[in-house]
Amino acid sequence: MGMNDQKKILLDNKGVDELTSTVADWMQSSGIKGISLTRARITVETVVLALSEHTGGSLDVFVSMKRFLGTNTLYVRYEGESYNPLKDEVSDEWTSTILSTVAVTPSWRYKDGINELSIRIPRKRIKDEMILLGSAVLAVILGALGNVLPEQTVNILSDFVLEPIETVFINLLGTFAGTLVFLALVSGICGMGNVSELSKVGKYVTGRYLVMSFVCAGIMGAAMIPFFSFVWGTKQTSSQLDKLFKMIVDIVPPNPVKPFMEGNMLQIVFMALIIGAALLMLGNKVSVLQTGILQASSVYMRIMEMICRIMPLYIVASLTLLFWSNGFSIFKTIWKPIVYSMILANLIMFGKIFIASVRYKTSPFLLIKKVIPTYLIGLTTASSIAALSPALDICENRFGISRQLGRFSFPIGALLYGGTTSGGYIAIIYYLAEAEGISVDAGWFIMAWLFITIVSLTLPPVSGGTLIGLGVILAQFSIPSTNLGIAGTLTLIIDFLVTSAKVGMMPVEIANQAAHLDELDVEVMRRK
Repeated sequence: MGMNDQKKILLDNKGVDELTSTVADWMQSSGIKGISLTRARITVETVVLALSEHTGGSLDVFVSMKRFLGTNTLYVRYEGESYNPLKDEVSDEWTSTILSTVAVTPSWRYKDGINELSIRIPRKRIKDEMILLGSAVLAVILGALGNVLPEQTVNILSDFVLEPIETVFINLLGTFAGTLVFLALVSGICGMGNVSELSKVGKYVTGRYLVMSFVCAGIMGAAMIPFFSFVWGTKQTSSQLDKLFKMIVDIVPPNPVKPFMEGNMLQIVFMALIIGAALLMLGNKVSVLQTGILQASSVYMRIMEMICRIMPLYIVASLTLLFWSNGFSIFKTIWKPIVYSMILANLIMFGKIFIASVRYKTSPFLLIKKVIPTYLIGLTTASSIAALSPALDICENRFGISRQLGRFSFPIGALLYGGTTSGGYIAIIYYLAEAEGISVDAGWFIMAWLFITIVSLTLPPVSGGTLIGLGVILAQFSIPSTNLGIAGTLTLIIDFLVTSAKVGMMPVEIANQAAHLDELDVEVMRRK
């Protein structure tokens, strides 16, 4: 039986096994293997078991799998009353919407007497780090060819091929980034439930993420200062503090359109917080609008994923232009922000794990072993959201965190936990300030810490999301726009390294939250 055929199955115990095996066979025939196959099979089995238990094993379901644009989607349809088997697996519609845009998490709908479950299964593709490596190697080859190609040829390639690619990619990010950040924050606030919930669990969780982001960024920023050769000034502190004060005042936009036209992330965040809070207070009165925002956020997230698929072209273009303009001598110093941010981000992660092991009286090596799956996903995708499915399993089954808190906290943390990302940005700004000979002082470092951390909190948790804040940050610190190519390339590389540390330590951070809220089973955490 082919994967495009529809199969009728009686959903008793035998039928559950038959359905799961059939789906696994379909996926294997499509070239889906490894973790994608395992996660999809577990997801399918969990959902159909819930459906079988609800109906007493007497329900006939119709199963099919369709392929569109290289992506497989499994459909399970059944007639009768409206029943969502995901309601016990997903805490709310907001979390369900976020989950359905990534990995293999199912979504449900009911129309014309038919219940439909759909599960999008990621297509098999080359790993992101291999694409990144291949792009960098190609750029090095093209950079070397610049020394032997005629100058006229190099100029033509620069003006009509490489620079347009670089410009188009950055412009595409800028076109959709502001709206994506706005929708993500508004939908995140709406997902907190109600005002009383926000004032309790939601307020504590979001507040802790924000505090930890500033602390983590501050530690990384301070630790890196001795490793860069700055031009120290003596008369800039007041001007930098004036800039900081002006930045705070300018957070309030003069009109609702200007922030999106100018890509002012801080003003966009301010508007999102105000509108999100208003929607939260109105509750069910604006449920249709809330649902629309959730769906729009999913659309924009998918658009951003599509844009980031052309990231390899941007890497090739920006690195090649960098080599042609500066030569390969750039390698003498370009390693500094990469190595320092990687080392410090991982030291913070290991430090957090060690402190947790002492607090909960367990082995740090055991905790490291438990978080390795999310760490590796972050390292290979540079996306917090990509680690969502295994992270939820780790939080509940390996750390003893309550299901409700894990499913609430991790998506929030993916958006708001920006400490290591901020540290990566700070390393890049330090490097560019050193290269450009920009005068710095204590006020400059305080400004870098506060401004970069705030901007980092607004970035979408997808591969390439950190590129969105580049223009804002470079302009704030008077770094020439000619550095955009090297800054973008560094951002893409560092994004993989700091995201891995971020998602690696998030289960530990959520465990600390759970301990405070009395929703942690320490015995599960200690279990091997």
